[in-house]
Amino acid sequence: MNDYVFIANNLCFSQNGESIFENFNISIKHGEIVSIIGANKCGKSTLIKLLSGFYPTENKIAVSNIVLNEKSKEGFYKKVGLVCNENNRENHALVGDYISSDAKRKNNNFYRKIIEMFGIQELLKQRVNTLGVDDFIRVEMCKNLVKKPNVLFIDYTNIHMSQALKKQISFLYELLAKEDIAIVFATNDPTDALIADTTYVIHKGVIALAGKTKDVFRQDSLLLKLGIELPFEVDLSLKLGMYGLLDDIYYDIDELVNRLWK
Repeated sequence: MNDYVFIANNLCFSQNGESIFENFNISIKHGEIVSIIGANKCGKSTLIKLLSGFYPTENKIAVSNIVLNEKSKEGFYKKVGLVCNENNRENHALVGDYISSDAKRKNNNFYRKIIEMFGIQELLKQRVNTLGVDDFIRVEMCKNLVKKPNVLFIDYTNIHMSQALKKQISFLYELLAKEDIAIVFATNDPTDALIADTTYVIHKGVIALAGKTKDVFRQDSLLLKLGIELPFEVDLSLKLGMYGLLDDIYYDIDELVNRLWK
């Protein structure tokens, strides 16, 4: 796998007799931040569950050279994390035990770093079923991260977190990448993709567009045809670029304004 921590080759998946994905390929590098975007109902959520091993498949999916199969699934699941819904909010366990029941893990430095990173120290002795949505998402992220997976998959399309929490978590992705943890998330909001190194655009079960995120957003005409609206900052950057006022895409509106005033 060399530079790649995760690969999926010729992935195929059908539901109710309908083909959702056919010969789908994706490779993810160590510490890479990857976004998966596309129009509603294009299969983003299904893809996240397939790649993480949540949905079974007979095709090759591998993380850190561990190919997912019946014999290897325990080792595979130690290497991946999945945050995809809020179904466990009714769990009555204490938050600390829900995150990990392993006493040795609770005493290691990485466990403490993750707990502090997400600011949930004061939640550890509360019960999971008493948490609000944002606090539960923080806890769920920690539960998946304390085992230090190689890849964390997140399905924003089924999680109802606040914009404030989403912004906080997005900031933490870069810190996690420094820990060599790759982040792969699916979202309905193209603005979320601005933090990603690489973006995949899904359309009717195939990769319609993929590459460095800035390069993907430069394909504005194609994205609009695929039903994807450009983030405001990107759209403005491209339009000003047509008049020679900018020569790059800006993700931050303040940086864009400062560049214009220079």
